[in-house]
Amino acid sequence: MDKDETHELIRETVKETLLSMGVDISRPEAIQAMQADFAFIRRQREAGEKLRAHALKALIGLVVTGAVGLASWLAASLTWKGHP
Repeated sequence: MDKDETHELIRETVKETLLSMGVDISRPEAIQAMQADFAFIRRQREAGEKLRAHALKALIGLVVTGAVGLASWLAASLTWKGHP
């Protein structure tokens, strides 16, 4: 099998694989739709990464706020002498 035959075999294999996944590469609109799908998936992934980062910051803020509130309550409880 020479180089040209190998390349043709690879081209056909890729074409059949994409066809089995629902992409007809002989139609430019099908390729554009696939590219749009990949771009959408990328945007979803990036949005998820940003959301995760913001959620972690919010969680840390809540934990710190809760710890400060608990410490304040505890300090006030220990210094309280009852009703005058």
